[in-house]
Amino acid sequence: MRRIRFILAAVLVFALFFSSCKQNKPQHKIKYVFVFIGDGMGLNQAYIPDVYLRERGIDSISFLHFPNIALTQTNCADKDKITDSGAGGTAISTGHKTQFQAIGMDRNNGKKFTSIAEIAKRNGWKVGLITTVGLNHATPACFYAHVPWRNMYNEIARQMWRSGFDFFGGGGVITQGNRDSMLNVVWDSLRANGYTIILNKDNFDKKLTKASRVFMTDTLSLDKDNIYFQIDSLSRVTLADFTSRAIKFLDNPKGFFLMVEGGKIDWACHANDVAAMIYETLDFDRAIRVAMDFYRKHPDETVIIVTADHETGGLSYGYNDTKYDTYFNKLAKQHRSKTFLVNLLKKQGAETYAFKPMVEKYIDMDYDITTSPETTPQEFVNAYVDRLQHEAGIGWTTHSHTGIMIPTYAIGPGTQQYHGIIDNTFTFNFLLKQTGLKK
Repeated sequence: MRRIRFILAAVLVFALFFSSCKQNKPQHKIKYVFVFIGDGMGLNQAYIPDVYLRERGIDSISFLHFPNIALTQTNCADKDKITDSGAGGTAISTGHKTQFQAIGMDRNNGKKFTSIAEIAKRNGWKVGLITTVGLNHATPACFYAHVPWRNMYNEIARQMWRSGFDFFGGGGVITQGNRDSMLNVVWDSLRANGYTIILNKDNFDKKLTKASRVFMTDTLSLDKDNIYFQIDSLSRVTLADFTSRAIKFLDNPKGFFLMVEGGKIDWACHANDVAAMIYETLDFDRAIRVAMDFYRKHPDETVIIVTADHETGGLSYGYNDTKYDTYFNKLAKQHRSKTFLVNLLKKQGAETYAFKPMVEKYIDMDYDITTSPETTPQEFVNAYVDRLQHEAGIGWTTHSHTGIMIPTYAIGPGTQQYHGIIDNTFTFNFLLKQTGLKK
């Protein structure tokens, strides 16, 4: 009897061990990975646009309905320091914490970290990066560059074309020094490394079919390193445009990795401009919908992760003067970004008495703003737009980043692991395990 009990116990232990191993082993091998990073996108940066849409009877933000959500810690390696996009992006892309403004490495000891995109490329996958800002800006740089400081833009650009990644799309390149001279270096170096440069939306599809590697932007972005705010009606391209082309270009039986950044969500929040932010989040969401179309065709092999590097602005749903009421419909009365309006007033060289009629062309509200001869365009536009935001029930606490946890949304095999509270290093380790990529 004792021998039988021992055998049964041994069988039970083995069965439990085997079951545990089976549970930890990915059920499906992932070979299509999408990582969407809404720069500066906390919960309210997604939820306020969602409410705005639903109140207008239009739609909803798609990724808010993903089946798996986790609260994500964003702190960097520096004690008591709120992160920036360099440290935040490095944690997401490499699974390592680093110092404020470092990219892909530890600034203190010089150790370089390998990103999930670099690992994917070494394993024979195709790799693409897309952003609405410069492709050597902090977040995309974290997937291919290794520099102690994020503002080393020329060096980051050099590492970009040396990465061998297959697809770069978005807002052009940030340069230091003589722009024309550095842009010539960029274009020549990209071509020398096998890239086809596509600078016009009209040529996107025609040239894409003939290319082995692609750098894609639009001529309107060349002189400003980023795509115009969508609210300003000046941009000819959207994140969805780039995402659909990237998927078509990268799709292959072995697998691909694609990172898409909504970089100007962050810029709008730094400006405390909720209307501009709403448009950027909607643009970001449309790109995610493109990825979802792909996911529905390959549900057992595709993972989509939507996250952020940090929250920007301390955006609040509710304002002291409106108490428990909100009037988000008022936000539809703003038709241009703060940035556009400030640049307009500066370009026109307008006197302060002319500020109001010029701004009223783009904001359907009649506000009396107290001015003096010393009032700057920035001060006037801030006062005008902030009054509209406050009446709508929107508040901000800062023009910088905050340290609040951000939501990460996920769909696809294994993403039920996104629950509770996780660290921003989690995604790298999750993807490494689920894809079976070799470091």
